[in-house]
Amino acid sequence: MSKLASIYNQLLHSRSGRVITALLVVLLLITADWVGHTTLFADVTSVHQTSFTELYFSDPSTLPSKLVYGTVYSANFAIANHHTITENYTYTVTVQTDDAIVRQIPVTVAVSANRVVYPTIRFSAPIPGERVQLTISLLHTNELIQWYAQS
Repeated sequence: MSKLASIYNQLLHSRSGRVITALLVVLLLITADWVGHTTLFADVTSVHQTSFTELYFSDPSTLPSKLVYGTVYSANFAIANHHTITENYTYTVTVQTDDAIVRQIPVTVAVSANRVVYPTIRFSAPIPGERVQLTISLLHTNELIQWYAQS
């Protein structure tokens, strides 16, 4: 038997040798588990190109906090297309109070890839003296923005 095999055999049968062997096995298992998860970690932390849409008021500070009944207001909002192709977006505007709902006719706009459009909407308070909720919704998505004012 070679000298190396003899040393290994003595270590294997001693208490400290079994402890060292057990630690090496645990270290090997931890290393194997870590190597298996590094791919998952790399996938989670790496940057992926994601396509998405943004919907927002382009300048919220211009939205009135008080609406005068009978006055027509206008506001701009933004639809940002973060896709690699032109997308058609259909939006609708809803003006709502406790006692009335006014839904405007849906409008479709084409937005080129990685571009933003700024449609202008027009609205008025349907009833005087009530809180007004204005909602702009992109149809066929879950995107919407809302704004509130008093009439």
